Amino acid sequence: MIKRILFVVSLFSPHVGGIETFVSELSELLKNENIEPVILTKKWPENLKDFEIINGVKIFRIHSFKSRSELNIVSNKIKTFEAD
Repeated sequence: MIKRILFVVSLFSPHVGGIETFVSELSELLKNENIEPVILTKKWPENLKDFEIINGVKIFRIHSFKSRSELNIVSNKIKTFEAD
């Protein structure tokens, strides 16, 4: 059974800063312990990919949602993400 940890962060790569650096470094440590880190973050700027893998870590980028129906759309999209 694969163990996974989901990090929900407001921004991630290519942004660099406090939480981004912490999550990147922690992800590397977790991979060494056979735990799969997965990152859910905001899609900003808009030209970033919805999904990519950086250093072996899956990055999911989504638009912010403001209603329950928008949340459901985002949730369904995450379930069907595939790499480009």
